[in-house]
Amino acid sequence: MSRDDWHRVQGYAELQRFSMHIDGLLLYQAHYSGLRQRRLPHPIYHLEHGSGFRPDSASVRELNDRLERTSISQITYEELAGWMVEMRATRATLQFNDGTWDSVTSGFVKRNRSV
Repeated sequence: MSRDDWHRVQGYAELQRFSMHIDGLLLYQAHYSGLRQRRLPHPIYHLEHGSGFRPDSASVRELNDRLERTSISQITYEELAGWMVEMRATRATLQFNDGTWDSVTSGFVKRNRSV
């Protein structure tokens, strides 16, 4: 996704929750913002993150237990499905972030690094 498109969809939804389903949500937001997906002709690989989601059953249980112990909620599939249905019904994206979501408006100073 280009930088302009990233700003168009306002990046990832900045929810105070574990980021389960955040990639799927972003794809639906992008689609209903008018962006179109381009399929690449070669394989793409994903590196597993140590403390994030891993698809095997034991890892899912471990993650859910850890989130429950630390009282961190996560986006449920039911919530994601509800948002997907709403976007389809309205033919419009949902905005989760306010106008201050990016570093330009949130007070961060962008500096060029010297090489």
